[in-house]
Amino acid sequence: MDKISKRKETYLFLLIFFTIPIFFSYQLNKDSGVVALHSNRASINIFELIDLYLGFITSLFLPFIAISGMTTSTLAREIEEGSIKLYLSHSKSRSSLFLAKFMSLAVTMLILYVLFCASGYLGSLLFDNKKVIFDYNAEAIRSLLQTFLYSYIVTIVLELIGLFSSLFVGVTGTYIVMLGLIFISKILELSNISKEYLLTFLCDSAKVKDSNEAIFTLCLYLLLFGILGLITFKKMDVKK
Repeated sequence: MDKISKRKETYLFLLIFFTIPIFFSYQLNKDSGVVALHSNRASINIFELIDLYLGFITSLFLPFIAISGMTTSTLAREIEEGSIKLYLSHSKSRSSLFLAKFMSLAVTMLILYVLFCASGYLGSLLFDNKKVIFDYNAEAIRSLLQTFLYSYIVTIVLELIGLFSSLFVGVTGTYIVMLGLIFISKILELSNISKEYLLTFLCDSAKVKDSNEAIFTLCLYLLLFGILGLITFKKMDVKK
């Protein structure tokens, strides 16, 4: 966790996740058209608004991009630079080191998501937006928590895929693999080829967060790449 907190990429994504909701709130307050309420609604509950923001950035793959950037800093760069040897000499096992890297990324992304939601609330307060209703609507809160949890599960899956890729292709290669994965997945989704199993489809929380099948598919991804990552890292030669 300490290693990630010192990376400039982490601070960049902290800034992005903090400023986007404030920008959206400012545009909504200005009636600029960048952010608009559906069906000519006069107002929206604050938790429903944050829910929309969160679903929007997930569908734009912003967490995907953040994971790509931080994953390369976490493992791929350490393997390329050889500093991974120092960690291995102090670690009880390779499995524990891999899991520690995974958990540090998971905690960092959780902080980013919490910061994003807090920023959405702060932005509406800051601009005193008359369209936003500040009350504790149980249904809106339930929907936000559901979107939050689903989006976070998606992020954890992407994190494992990124870690697994970084074991083979290094820093630059991990970026290429992750972006290529989005591109290929989107093409297959548009072709309607088994789209319910594709990451781009699963990233659209507004469509699938209520789907037990989508959650089950993500859990399968999580299990698959978790096992593959542990097995590969245990067997690979990183001490050259």
